[in-house]
Amino acid sequence: MTTRILPLLACGLLAACGNQPLATDADGKYSVTGRCEPTQLAQALTEHAEATLVVDFGPGTSDFAKTIKSSKRATPPYAITVGPQPRDGDEIPDAVIVLDHGAKAAVDLALLACNGVPLQPNRIEIGTRTVTAANRNAGGNPRVAPGDVMLAMMKLQHQKLLTTNPATDEVHFIGWLPCDPKASWQTTLKNGITAAAARYPQLQVLTQADELPATEQAEQLIKKGCRVLLIATSDVEESKAIQAIAATGPDGGVKVIVLDPTVNGEHGACVIGCSTETIGLAAAALVKELLPEGGSLLTCFGNAADQQVRGFCDAMGFAATRLLSR
Repeated sequence: MTTRILPLLACGLLAACGNQPLATDADGKYSVTGRCEPTQLAQALTEHAEATLVVDFGPGTSDFAKTIKSSKRATPPYAITVGPQPRDGDEIPDAVIVLDHGAKAAVDLALLACNGVPLQPNRIEIGTRTVTAANRNAGGNPRVAPGDVMLAMMKLQHQKLLTTNPATDEVHFIGWLPCDPKASWQTTLKNGITAAAARYPQLQVLTQADELPATEQAEQLIKKGCRVLLIATSDVEESKAIQAIAATGPDGGVKVIVLDPTVNGEHGACVIGCSTETIGLAAAALVKELLPEGGSLLTCFGNAADQQVRGFCDAMGFAATRLLSR
């Protein structure tokens, strides 16, 4: 990777005089020369030839690695993207920051709750995984957040309950309730929860028609015998409305686990997610690893990624005002 640093920095120094950066850190070591929408990446790479690294937050950036590789430059810029786990055969950039939306953690907690383990109102902030060409066969390298430590301790404490070989054939029903099923992160969560629950023969995931209002879905799932509801939402009022319904369920109420990428403690429940601050720290660490001497960045993101970009700016020491203004 270091073979690219000198020519990239030279390119940045030659072009810097004619471009006013959108953001610069306190030391002047790193700057953001431009931003683009996911559909404008190829054009932006031409317009911002001084950029030594591209950070892509998506969502919706297609063929990111191929676009970087095919840019009309003698030396392509470094490239980092926030996205799903790369599939076998996919071309990847220098690094992919893979988000863990909390599916496995939520299913483990649901199984414990079905076995009588109390669920405390708690923010469980989980980390990311960085995938590169060198580590992709191993699934990438984890970047641990505080919630990961708590979850590891929980697994050690309750390993007899978190077994994939239960001693009985008792089956517990848990409900999956996406409050915005068209959101890509909720689709990813659904697949993750299905896969995580499939490890446990003592669990069965039930769903309702997602065109119904979330509160109606909750009522129907409780009637079907769900003992825990896994709800995906960032809307505190929505989650509290569902919790109010769950509280009237049988045996003292049905437990609720909220999956929310903002990890908002105002839900007043057990809430799991990978926060924008965690994502920002992961992206900033990679920028500094790839460009230890500093450099000029190009950011690529759509409206749905504004908060992730804000987290990145905080981690890098950038003022986000100009970068996020539309």
